[in-house]
Amino acid sequence: MQYKQIILDFVTNHNMPGFHSWVQSQPIIEQPDIMRTFKELILDLAAERGIEMPMEQIEELDAINDRHEEIILDEQVISLKIDVVNKQRQEVLERLKKNADTTRLHIKHSLETDAPDAREMYILALKMINIEKKKGYFDADNWEWFKI
Repeated sequence: MQYKQIILDFVTNHNMPGFHSWVQSQPIIEQPDIMRTFKELILDLAAERGIEMPMEQIEELDAINDRHEEIILDEQVISLKIDVVNKQRQEVLERLKKNADTTRLHIKHSLETDAPDAREMYILALKMINIEKKKGYFDADNWEWFKI
């Protein structure tokens, strides 16, 4: 009910355009509560003055407000899920980069020492370079030691 006085000021001054603008300027998560407070205030004022309110329209307003709140909450859940997926994606990309760096070092060592697996490592290096180029993240500095 923290908004009751503000809403009352708008209503008593017959400033519904101002009220609408003010509601839109509030944090979206708080707007359904503001509208509930508005509805309760209007019903209280009507009861005080002996005015009968059209309950069908009030119930429609409640339904619209509830749906609005569901959409807001759904959007927040989706946003949080997107954040989690982006974080996981970044972690995977960092692991892939680390694994690629480790693999390059192993290839380099095998080729420099003419290890038994040097031929296979040469072929692997060519495949890695090809994949990096196709995926658009090839960095020649990573392969400056490699001779094709």
